[in-house]
Amino acid sequence: MALTGFAGFGEVAESFGDFGENYLPAVDVGVRFVLSEKHRVGLAVDVGDDGGEISMGVGEAF
Repeated sequence: MALTGFAGFGEVAESFGDFGENYLPAVDVGVRFVLSEKHRVGLAVDVGDDGGEISMGVGEAF
């Protein structure tokens, strides 16, 4: 089992010229479990900074 943390920011805009007006920060925490070392499969559970989002995934992004 491993505990992870994430931080970043992003923005969505209607046109390229509108970027830079409304950055949105994000901070998440997560837990990783190894399901199979042989096949390199893991389970990820992440919770967003507002507590309203929980995401789960099998495998790793990178």
